[in-house]
Amino acid sequence: MKEVEYNGYPYSYEREGDTTVAMFMNRLLPRDDTIVVGAIRDVIRRAYNEETHGAPYLVDTSTTRGIRVDGAKNGYIVVPVKEDTGEIHSLTITRVAR
Repeated sequence: MKEVEYNGYPYSYEREGDTTVAMFMNRLLPRDDTIVVGAIRDVIRRAYNEETHGAPYLVDTSTTRGIRVDGAKNGYIVVPVKEDTGEIHSLTITRVAR
């Protein structure tokens, strides 16, 4: 597990193949789209060494429901795990074909 920080939100992440899990333990991500999207982009940049662009959008397939973010080479499906308060304690990010 690598321990890093995004904008005052410490997290640890681990990548295994095309999947990365990021855990926000000490300070959960708030219900704020700007902060959540920034954190998603930060994890992707660190774990996959790729910048993402464009607006994230919701995807709902037979196997996955989450947020899609695209980079120049790959797409990423993000599944946030929330507390009852709406705060996010972890992100599961899967790299997919563009």
